[in-house]
Amino acid sequence: MKLILIPIIVGTVAQIIKFLTKSLKQKRLSRRSWLGYGGWPSVHTATVSALLTIIWLTDGIESTGFAVALVMAVLTVRDALGLRNFLGEHGKVLNLLISDLPIDKKRQYPEHLREHLGHTIPEVAGGAIIGFALSWLIYIIL
Repeated sequence: MKLILIPIIVGTVAQIIKFLTKSLKQKRLSRRSWLGYGGWPSVHTATVSALLTIIWLTDGIESTGFAVALVMAVLTVRDALGLRNFLGEHGKVLNLLISDLPIDKKRQYPEHLREHLGHTIPEVAGGAIIGFALSWLIYIIL
């Protein structure tokens, strides 16, 4: 049960931390910051780091589960730092192109595309540290 419960708890705590830090920065509570991408810490990284840590603590570094979790963690971090940042850059360019359209054409694109989908290295590092430390602490308590 720890293998499922602890990463869910860690992911939830990381999401709350991200919501609070974004809200403090914006000086208002924002539903979009609760559901949005990007920001400190990376919730995806915190969650996969927690899973990796729990598998390491329960099954060891030589286990098949640890190998699978490690590969999944590497892919998650790479995606957060690479592909989603790349998509954010596309969003910026598309928003600029849409802003240059005539008014009647702009109505076809009512929503502003998100430009901050990925993470910075400090955001991913924060998620990894929170994932490792919090899952280790919860593992010891439980």
